Amino acid sequence: MAERWHADLRILKYVLGFLDQGVLSLASILFLVLAAQFLSPEDLGAFVLGLSTAVLIQSLVRALSGETLLVRSTWTDFSHSETARSLGLSLVMAIATGIVLAGISFAFPQDSQFYLSLAVAQLGLLIQDGVRFAALSTGRTGGLLILDSLYAVLCCSAIYVSGLLRLGSSGMLTSLGVAALVLGVSGMFAFRISPRFGAGISWLVKHWQLNSSFVAEAVLGAVLGYSITLILNFFASASELAAYRSALSIFGMTSLAINFLRTMVLRDLRQSHLRRSRSYWRKLIAMSVLVGCTVGSTYIVLSFLPMSVGSMMFGETWMLMISLFAATALNRFFAGLSIIPTIFLRVQGITWRATAVRIVVTILGFGLGPVGAFLAGAQGALLAEAMLYLMLAVSLTLLSRKSTRRGLHRLGDRKLRRRLAAAPAIDRG
Repeated sequence: MAERWHADLRILKYVLGFLDQGVLSLASILFLVLAAQFLSPEDLGAFVLGLSTAVLIQSLVRALSGETLLVRSTWTDFSHSETARSLGLSLVMAIATGIVLAGISFAFPQDSQFYLSLAVAQLGLLIQDGVRFAALSTGRTGGLLILDSLYAVLCCSAIYVSGLLRLGSSGMLTSLGVAALVLGVSGMFAFRISPRFGAGISWLVKHWQLNSSFVAEAVLGAVLGYSITLILNFFASASELAAYRSALSIFGMTSLAINFLRTMVLRDLRQSHLRRSRSYWRKLIAMSVLVGCTVGSTYIVLSFLPMSVGSMMFGETWMLMISLFAATALNRFFAGLSIIPTIFLRVQGITWRATAVRIVVTILGFGLGPVGAFLAGAQGALLAEAMLYLMLAVSLTLLSRKSTRRGLHRLGDRKLRRRLAAAPAIDRG
């Protein structure tokens, strides 16, 4: 009876976690759709640039704090006090980044409004994201769903009201940041998490070998994506670039499965779950099916979406986007597959060895993505990226399985237990 109750509770947590990711994915699309209703193409470009920059900063800071915290929570020597340290580190990074952006606004007075609004946007988003990962690490799925739902409603409302008041892209970025900040501070009180600033810095130093590999991966992905953007902008056309970014944005619902795996599933995985071959492949297949179903259902919905609805959201760009749906679906499917062995490797305690594989594959990617964009525009870029993700998925899966077999075959039971107990403190990569 108790086992069944625990199984039902786990299913409920996963359902709530999946809904939570769905809310965030929908919100990311609505941000762009709402802004597009009020802004000129030029001003919309400024909003997208600011939001993209804030999200990029968020991904780098998250690699240092939130993602490291989540991975640490799966290891045997994890202490709950690390939650407060991680949140403190996020706040330190948010304030430091805000000061830097404010300084840049004085150096470039003609763009001061943009940089100041970006400073507010990233401050709010970083604090909200830090609280979110702190709640994730403690398993508060229900409360997290409520907080993220309020985040989506409040931020969308802030963008909409800014549009009605004709505050422009800078006003939208500022209001978005303020809304996220309010939710982040409220979350600290709701989850009773007090940030520890000085301890956060020492926590960063202590786990530098772990979080530095996550930052390296985030930087690699950002550089590759930005190079494709530049190629499309200078060697294809602005319309190709707009179609490329818009197609990836509208397929953002596929991030629902990817982020669900990277957060909820990662939080509950343990090294013991991956030791047996049957358990390993069963989990890999189940996750692959989840990614495939999410991407497939998104593709079907978009394929049957009325032309009038698509044109209302994206204007003339919708016609170009339609021709990219198949390539984008393939791109997102293989991107999702590459996340699965990444999750396994993090639970196994393998960091820099996995990062080294990513570096090698990404170097090859610079010969695929930008070249594909140069030769075949947006569709070529999407297909080339899909090939890169497939190579990454295969390479990381082989590394994960090799590490699992080596751990089981070369060690006796006593030594194996000793190594698993020491694994969180030692980077096996």
